[in-house]
Amino acid sequence: MFPPCLSLNNQSTLSRALLRLSLELYMAEALSPDSRQFFETLTPLDNLAFIANREKFLLPENFAPAPLEIIWRTIDNDAAGIFCRGVTPSESGAKNDFVLCAASLGETRNGTGLAAGFIGSEKWHRHSDMQELFYSQIGLLRRFFDEFSHLKVLCSLLDGGSRFDYIIDQATSQVLAFRSPGRPLTAVSTLSQPDSLSDSLLTAILRKNPLPDDNSATPLPDNMQITRFQIAGFDYAAISLNNPLSSALSPDDAYYSRRELTHLMNNKLGALQSAVEQLQLRQGRPVSDADLKLIEIIEKVTGEMAEALSQFDSDNQSVPAGTADSYNLPRISTNYINRRIVLVNE
Repeated sequence: MFPPCLSLNNQSTLSRALLRLSLELYMAEALSPDSRQFFETLTPLDNLAFIANREKFLLPENFAPAPLEIIWRTIDNDAAGIFCRGVTPSESGAKNDFVLCAASLGETRNGTGLAAGFIGSEKWHRHSDMQELFYSQIGLLRRFFDEFSHLKVLCSLLDGGSRFDYIIDQATSQVLAFRSPGRPLTAVSTLSQPDSLSDSLLTAILRKNPLPDDNSATPLPDNMQITRFQIAGFDYAAISLNNPLSSALSPDDAYYSRRELTHLMNNKLGALQSAVEQLQLRQGRPVSDADLKLIEIIEKVTGEMAEALSQFDSDNQSVPAGTADSYNLPRISTNYINRRIVLVNE
């Protein structure tokens, strides 16, 4: 049976907590207060929880509750990589006997091994029900971390680039983690304001595209991708907003054809339309992080559109004789769209 805070009736809390802890462990980041508190709830009362690599304890910090050598030696010699056993003072150097329950979780992104478990009194070792509870709780975390660390979509989410990436709990439509260009994938804290990105663009997109093969699904912009996946039975979705101009345009390009420009503008306009529609739906509400993010996207997109149009315009300045008619139309279109971009940004 799970402790009350991990009741099977509270799957959304469990889904968020497992994802956050697994992400921080896999990325070898310092554990957040949310992850520390969550892992301690996996531990039976009056016992000391720990997470460690082969060199130090990640939880608790600043002191070693047990010799690391004992933990890793026992794990390495156990076929299943999970155990509960008593430890005597002659083995540990402690004043009293204690019970050590630990399990191998897997490896970080850099290949560093991880172990987790708890240390309790010697009397605890005699209660088979409590041992079964430990195996059940740590088994859930082991399964989740193993599946998480082997996700194909995880590689693209962790790579740098010019995308905006979001991981969403499909059951609640809450944003659990996000990544903006040039920054790592980061879990959303439980202390974040409830009126966040989950109520804006991303949630609306997911609801309009419930299944990949649903004929009623709303067509996505060319620069957007939705990937649905499961981890240990929990349903998630990853939404990626690609930046088509960042990869398709470069200062070294000498000339952009009308067709290429039209394609790029259509991609950008699709992203703009989605962002503007979501801002319109939020009229009358206080300004939130979601609004600021949408405004950031609009400013970035319109700036890149202006840059592409300016490049297209400058590349057509030198016009061969007899081609004035074919030149005037794109030049006029460029000036018009640039004026519209200014209006949007104002």
